[in-house]
Amino acid sequence: HYNFTVSEATPLDVEVAVNPEMLGKVYENLVLEEERGQAGIFYTPRVELDFMCRRALIEYLDEESIVDRPDLIRLVMNADTPEFVPDFPPERLRCPCSPSKIGQ
Repeated sequence: HYNFTVSEATPLDVEVAVNPEMLGKVYENLVLEEERGQAGIFYTPRVELDFMCRRALIEYLDEESIVDRPDLIRLVMNADTPEFVPDFPPERLRCPCSPSKIGQ
């Protein structure tokens, strides 16, 4: 945590957490626009990264598993919902991405 002045009218510094999104935007704005494009320096918000990863996982599983695409979409998009239960048996999801193949 760092101390920042929250408002110019506040005489004292207030302890607040630094938001990673804020740091990413500050860094992105410090780099010249031309350099950002050449180096691929773009801050992507967490919610967008989460969505992109879920979409990529759906595409991969659609190619590699025998589960129907609508079921995969429901599974991946609801994966962090504790009460969600898939409509298919787990063995239908078996694919080359099993833990035994990761890192080989």
